[in-house]
Amino acid sequence: MDMITQVIGLIILSVGLCFLFLYVSKTEKYDENEKYVEDKMNQIITKITDSFDIKLLSVKFCLDIVVACMLLLFYQNTFLDSLNTMVLVNALFVITLYDLKYHIIPNRALITLLGIKVIVVLLTIFTAKEISALFILIDMLIAGLAFLLIGVVCRFMNKNAIGMGDVKLLSVIGIILGVNDSFHMVITGMVCIFFVSVIGLFLKKLTRDSELPLAPFIFVGLIISAISMGV
Repeated sequence: MDMITQVIGLIILSVGLCFLFLYVSKTEKYDENEKYVEDKMNQIITKITDSFDIKLLSVKFCLDIVVACMLLLFYQNTFLDSLNTMVLVNALFVITLYDLKYHIIPNRALITLLGIKVIVVLLTIFTAKEISALFILIDMLIAGLAFLLIGVVCRFMNKNAIGMGDVKLLSVIGIILGVNDSFHMVITGMVCIFFVSVIGLFLKKLTRDSELPLAPFIFVGLIISAISMGV
């Protein structure tokens, strides 16, 4: 496939992935202990028809185009590497919506993300003979376990600092991106949190006890990393 065809194909797949993650997250069951009423799940899909959400999806579509072009045309990543990033972009976009509205991380979105990662890894191994399956597996496990450990330690030190959903999210991100790319992305997200917190405190919009959702900043970190470093 030529590059333009790959870009168009990646954008089309990205749109499909976005609705896939919206669907699997919508069908998940939540108990009332998570401060969530199941009927509210339908609001995210229903409100997609509202003008605000159409604008939001339009912005997301523009981001898809920019990221796909940067990954394939500027950084000349392989199609499968670019697809791996776009899968995470769409998963984090949907997870961000849920985290902002209801402060939850949909488990089914994470499971779907891992399932697609398995398919991408298998395709990578079969199409790129020079890449070691053992190396990919070790890289995924090290990153996933490292973020899991960091998240558990942070939660142990301060329960309000990070939720278990955030711990699972960070661990899955490590598995999806591997050691180098995941650390770049998460560090970028943490820098975004720092600046938002400082500005919020300065403008007195936030207090020291304010809780900020993690997923939106990780999503921004991924977009910045993809555009600036080709993650």
